[in-house]
Amino acid sequence: MFWNQATWRVTVAAVEAHPQDVVADLGCGDGAMLREWGGRIGRGIGVDRDGEAIRQARELQSAQAGAQAGRLEFVQADLEDVGAWWRPEISVVVMHDTLRLLPVERQRRLLAELGRRMAARGLLVVGDVMWSMPVEVLEAPEQYGEPLAHAQPAAAVEQMARAAGFLPDLHRFGPGRAVLVALRAG
Repeated sequence: MFWNQATWRVTVAAVEAHPQDVVADLGCGDGAMLREWGGRIGRGIGVDRDGEAIRQARELQSAQAGAQAGRLEFVQADLEDVGAWWRPEISVVVMHDTLRLLPVERQRRLLAELGRRMAARGLLVVGDVMWSMPVEVLEAPEQYGEPLAHAQPAAAVEQMARAAGFLPDLHRFGPGRAVLVALRAG
């Protein structure tokens, strides 16, 4: 899907600008994004509640090994249970096609918790469905990704990030996809 690929590329590029950082990928699935960065980040922690996805991520990591050996860790945990996966050295948190899976109030709580835990100048990168216009006027909103039940307007995601102590910068891709790159204020 074109829009998904656009936000994927921008998310990857935003994190590659931080080569020494420890990156947490929330909703990592099989770890594709962390493997994409390979040795271009300090360390990666993939978090997913799906045990099968974590098993697959670990298998794929073992198969690639090389420069990534010991640099990637995969944790089976609910991303909202931040205490189960958080490491004090995490300086970048990434969510790609993950935030909209949570009901709005849980999105707010997660961003607030990340804001409390991240050090000043920490980076939050969210690539997801974020509407720039009312959903009712879109001809085929499903082209931006499924499921859509909790997808927010871009302005609402920016506001949640600000309320959590981040300084957001939004990059839009069409009327339904965006990447939020936000520095932790400090």
